[in-house]
Amino acid sequence: GLNSYRIVGCIIGSFVEVTHMKIITVTRLVRSPAIHYRMFYIMTLGATGNFRRRGLGKKLIQDCIDMAEQVTCCGVIYLHVITYNLAAIRFYEKLGFYRMEEIKDYYKINGEIHSCYLYAYFINGNRRSLYDILYQACNNVVNKLKRALPLTSNHPCR
Repeated sequence: GLNSYRIVGCIIGSFVEVTHMKIITVTRLVRSPAIHYRMFYIMTLGATGNFRRRGLGKKLIQDCIDMAEQVTCCGVIYLHVITYNLAAIRFYEKLGFYRMEEIKDYYKINGEIHSCYLYAYFINGNRRSLYDILYQACNNVVNKLKRALPLTSNHPCR
């Protein structure tokens, strides 16, 4: 009966028209807004404790991708991840989402301000811009150099 059913996971999302978005976000996520004038935003994804790490989240995301790909004017699936949620970051990157940018002070949780990353999964012929690809490559090189050559307090660049 009805009492034997329970929700063990969910994904909540919505199609968004590019005309309702900030132009900077559209520019980052959609190469041709005339062709891809819709985006799909994943607001939340979750699974109950006993159903975590069993592929349910991956299945929900894949179903979402499959559904969005059927809407040919949709060029991207995007979402936000709080910067300290390393498990979610690894999960989305493993599924093919690209980290597009860090957004400072995006969340306010229990009175504390937190930053997030904007992630995107490109579909229906939409692609990352060459600018984003080069910017991310340069950023990776700079970050590797920073780790390899830590600046000390007496360094002339400080």
